[in-house]
Amino acid sequence: MPMDSLNFDVVETILSYVESQDALKLATTCRTLHALAVQRLLSHISIDYNWSIDRILQYCTYMLADAKGRPRCLRSFSIISIPRGDLSVFDTLAEVLGHAPALRRVSLSWEAGYALDDSPAFADALASLDSLDLLDVCGVHLGLMRLLPRMKCRPRTVHCDLFPVSDSDYLEMSGLCKAEQSSPLCNFANCVTSLKLGHAAMLIEELVHTVWPCVRELSVSSSTIKNIQSISHAFPNLRTLRCWNVRLKDPVIPAEWRQLQFVSITDPIPLQCHVHHVQLNVDCERASMSYIHQSFEMLRCASPVTLGCYASVGLFRHVAEHLRSLRILHFDASNVPLDIPMHPTIVGRTVSCTQERYFPS
Repeated sequence: MPMDSLNFDVVETILSYVESQDALKLATTCRTLHALAVQRLLSHISIDYNWSIDRILQYCTYMLADAKGRPRCLRSFSIISIPRGDLSVFDTLAEVLGHAPALRRVSLSWEAGYALDDSPAFADALASLDSLDLLDVCGVHLGLMRLLPRMKCRPRTVHCDLFPVSDSDYLEMSGLCKAEQSSPLCNFANCVTSLKLGHAAMLIEELVHTVWPCVRELSVSSSTIKNIQSISHAFPNLRTLRCWNVRLKDPVIPAEWRQLQFVSITDPIPLQCHVHHVQLNVDCERASMSYIHQSFEMLRCASPVTLGCYASVGLFRHVAEHLRSLRILHFDASNVPLDIPMHPTIVGRTVSCTQERYFPS
C-alpha cells in the first residue's frame, strides 16, 4: 500500500517513531507527504556542539517566517552545548518558544545557564512555558537553579542530575537553597508523578521538607540521604523506588511506606513493608558480611513475589528458608560458574526460575 494513500493521522503516528532528520528525506518525495514530514522535522530541536550562532539565527528566522504555523510543530527542545559568540541571539530564540504552545519536553544542560544569564528574554520564555510534560536539567549552574522556581509549567516527569561542574557553582547553589529555605524543585511538588534525581544530595535535604503527593516513581543516584524514613514521609504515595549508589547517613531508621510495587537498589535500605518486586543489584559473593546481612534482612521484611539478583549460594539458601512468598526468580550468573547449585526448595516453589547472563533493567 502506498504511504500517501494512508490517512494523515496514521502517517503522523508512523513518523513519530523516526528521527526528525529522517523526515527530511520523506518531505522531498512528494507534495502530499511534504506537510506532515515537515511537521515531524520541526518537532524536535537540539542545540549541540554542531550548532553555531549563525545556525541558531537561521533557524529562528525560518521558524518566525511563519510564526503562526511552524513554531506550533515544536514538541521537544533541548540544549546540550552553547556555541561561542553573541548570546543575544537567544532573544530571538525566545520569540520562537513564545509561539510554541504544543511544546512538551525541555532538556537543559548546565551550559544553558550562560544563555539564561545573557538573555533575560530567553529565561522569561522558558519560565512562561505552561504545557511541558517533561523537564530535564543536567549539571549545576546558578542560572538554571534560579529558573526552576519561576517556571509556570506543571510537568509530570522531572529529571535533575546536578553533577558538579565547578566548586563555585556548587557553593553558590548551596547558598541559594539555604537563602530560599526550599529546593528549587518544590515548585513542582503537586504535579510530578515521576522524579529522577542524580548528584542531588543538597536538593534532597531541602525537598524532603515538602510533601510530594503525586509522585509514584522515584529514582535517586549518586547521592547521600539522611535516612530513608524522611524519603517515605516526603513521598507517601510512592510505588516504585530506584536507588543507585545512594548512601544513608543513618542506615537503621526504617522507611514507613505500607507497600511498594518495585524496588531496585545497589545498597540495602531498611524497609518494613511488602515489596512485590525487588531488584537486588548486590553481588553477595563478593560483598562484606554486614552488607550481606543487611540485604538479607531487607528481603525478609520485603517478602517479594518476584526477585532479581546476582547468583549466590548464600542468597539462594536465604531465599529458600525465609522468602516463602517468592514465586518468580531471575538471577544473573555472570559472576559465578554456570553449575552453581540451586536450592531444591526454590526450584519447587517458584513459578519461573531463569538463569540469565545479563541483568534485567
